[in-house]
Amino acid sequence: MAENSIKLNSDGASEGNPGPAGGGCILRDHRGNMVYALSNFYGLSSTIPMEHTQLVDALTEYTNPD
Repeated sequence: MAENSIKLNSDGASEGNPGPAGGGCILRDHRGNMVYALSNFYGLSSTIPMEHTQLVDALTEYTNPD
């Protein structure tokens, strides 16, 4: 991985369609060190919206910290 880059791994899922849904992510720097991580529960949803929602939440929370 290029220096000064980050890698985002995220996943969202639901148990059922719809069902209880959540997701999580981890950001790592170019050396593989964890930079940021989060997980969320979203209530009832299906898998495809959870994949998208988790990606958006991960990028939003990382770029706009409290």
